[in-house]
Amino acid sequence: MRTNLDFKMRLFRIDQLIRERGPISFEQLQAELKCSAPTVKRDLKYMREVLKAPIVYSPQANGYEYDDPSDGSQDAGQPLGLPATWFSPTEMNVIMTSLQMFSSIEQAHDGLLFNDMQALKARVLALLDNDKTSVREMQRRIKVIHEPMRIYKNTFFEIIGNALAGKKRLSILYYTQSKGTQKEREVSPQRLVCYHNRWYLDAWCHRTDALRTFSLANIRSAVQLTKASKAIAMRQIEQELDRSYGIFSGGRLQMARIAVDPEMGAYVKDEIWHRDQKLDLHSDGSLVLEVPYASEKELAGQILRLGEHAKVLAPASLKRYMRETLKGALSQYLSDKPGR
Repeated sequence: MRTNLDFKMRLFRIDQLIRERGPISFEQLQAELKCSAPTVKRDLKYMREVLKAPIVYSPQANGYEYDDPSDGSQDAGQPLGLPATWFSPTEMNVIMTSLQMFSSIEQAHDGLLFNDMQALKARVLALLDNDKTSVREMQRRIKVIHEPMRIYKNTFFEIIGNALAGKKRLSILYYTQSKGTQKEREVSPQRLVCYHNRWYLDAWCHRTDALRTFSLANIRSAVQLTKASKAIAMRQIEQELDRSYGIFSGGRLQMARIAVDPEMGAYVKDEIWHRDQKLDLHSDGSLVLEVPYASEKELAGQILRLGEHAKVLAPASLKRYMRETLKGALSQYLSDKPGR
């Protein structure tokens, strides 16, 4: 498969020349592309056979043009599936993020893949290699900024991971912060979830006969048992526990309506708070965002970062929560004394 960037640029140029100046002669194409006759022939063949471009030669005009769409062939105005000439935003984000993640593992100096990081990193770096700029220069010129990722340490992570992979039950001593108590539980691990740099275990609790989410930070001890885990369908796990994370955690889902002014609307319109969100864009750049939620606390955090540029329209319970939150925050400054 051809991946040379010059090759891709020639295809774009041929498409452009035929659309703008067709019929265009073979000699004109060769002159514009500044390449040999065999190269032009190979490119035209590739566009016809691989990209299915409806390029035809007109003997009367002594030139190449797109076939007349009136005969039922591909519309000459339809964009071709031309190969990309550079990385897409998603590709670049994934590659650069991967390199950052590899560096984090190297810094941690532990884990199953630590000794293989250099080899994995080299393979990813090879994806950036091209004839326009060096890999080192690409890394200097392209920066992907994420929230700082702390190096996570947990005494029982390996035990829990092995039990999950081996489909074995665990005996854990779990501390419940809200009650200030700890109890021993037998659980069947179903999946590990990392959310906001914190790890959670979704498991079937045999004491309550129900699916539960356990924060690994609150597990005081963990022992792998010989008994096989209880198997739970992933669809059931997702339906019952996916609300345990983020602004959708716990309780009944409600729909929030949030008005955002033009200044911040320019940014919020490109954000995804939830896959089922709805945006009502206004001509002045403002918008109304509708997003499902179950946790007022975390949704409030999302809204508060927009400052005075956002206002909750509904429901009334969320409006009250925002008012009380803002009152509490303001009181911290109203009661502030000099020197404090």
